[in-house]
Amino acid sequence: MVKNRIRELREENNLTLKGLSDGLKSKGHPLSASSLIKYERGERNPSLETWENLAKFFNVPVSYLQGQGPSVEKAKSQIISILHNRYFEGSGMMDDEVDGFLKATNTKETPFDFYGDDETDYELTDKIKVFWNSHFAFIFNYPEIIDICVNFDLYSEDEIAERIQNVIRTEWLKQLPKSNAWKIFNAKYSDQLLKAEMSLNSAVRLGTKSDVKNAITNYEKILNNLKRDLI
Repeated sequence: MVKNRIRELREENNLTLKGLSDGLKSKGHPLSASSLIKYERGERNPSLETWENLAKFFNVPVSYLQGQGPSVEKAKSQIISILHNRYFEGSGMMDDEVDGFLKATNTKETPFDFYGDDETDYELTDKIKVFWNSHFAFIFNYPEIIDICVNFDLYSEDEIAERIQNVIRTEWLKQLPKSNAWKIFNAKYSDQLLKAEMSLNSAVRLGTKSDVKNAITNYEKILNNLKRDLI
């Protein structure tokens, strides 16, 4: 039997059993602390409704709560590995986004500083892991990366890499001088366009032709509104 993550998520949220019980009750889903500890220990199996209520409370999928897929910490480790590998492969725009962010934040150290001039095998060592986690921990504050952490198996490596690039670019742009155009974009359109792009990617991957068409129309509408505001 796969061990569920009820206790893990409860402790991550600094909740006692009573605290979780009270929190569920406040949401209209009363559940005693004595029942919760039996669920955590695997002594009893929650009903589907209870699984759903707990998953909604912690804002994770039911499957993740039930113990399926990698843990958040393992998913974070794999995301850092993808960031590392894509940077040194020079695939996509990962190296440009990383270098741009490091330059914008006046970071003197670069990933290549951890390897000799004649090295071509850029192994993900403990030292370079510290570098990535020190300078790029912010990616795990973004909802689109948090979603990957709890739904890791649903995403391809290319999709994960694309999201990493997007959030690094977003953080990089925050460091640039704030022109009037930037202020307009950031105040009204940055989040809208990011959500529209995510919706379009999701529609292309999982939706119908109609879903894709609607997602494109929504994206174009936001761009047209941005264009109108900048004129």
